[in-house]
Parts: sequence; C-alpha cells; structure tokens
Amino acid sequence: MNRIEINPKKLGGKPVIKGTRISIHLILKMLANGMDIKKILKEYPELTEEDIREAIRYASQILSREKFLLDDDDYIKKWFESKGNEAIKLIGIGLKGSTTQICPK
Repeated sequence: MNRIEINPKKLGGKPVIKGTRISIHLILKMLANGMDIKKILKEYPELTEEDIREAIRYASQILSREKFLLDDDDYIKKWFESKGNEAIKLIGIGLKGSTTQICPK
C-alpha cells in the first residue's frame, strides 16, 4: 500500500493518500454516497484513479483482519468461523451475561 500513509501529524493519524490530507474514510464515504470515480477526481484533482482503488484495497485489507474475541462458548466460536471470521476464545474475561445476541442458538 505505497499510496497510503499514516502520520500522527496528519488528520490525527488517520490513513490518507500520500502527499495529501485526503483520508481513506472520505474517499470511501464519497463512493458509498454514490459518487463515481470521475466525479471524485473532478472534486479532488490531486487524486488519481489508482489512489481511489488503493483506498478500496486498503479498507478491504483492514476489514479482512477483523477478529472476534469470545468468552468460553464453543458454539458461538464455531458460528463465527463458519461465516469466514477469525474467532478467538477467551476464558473468564466477563463477557458472559451480555445482553447482545449475535447468533441464535
């Protein structure tokens, strides 16, 4: 990801396109709101089409590394793994009794 930089002195350390203050988040938000690449490039001429594609790749890579920390429940761990997620079972950290139900038993 050579087009992306993270610098604590730029936007509080948020990932940006190198040499700009244009955050990956802003690019993704514009795409999610229906802006096409040509319109983004017109609004931000310092960007290239490859910068926008790199922002998408970066977000995909970050999301692919999501991990779920689970209390001592093999059923839920197996359910998360069956959905293609990495689940780490932790014992005794006090998650039991949570009111959030993620998957039905």
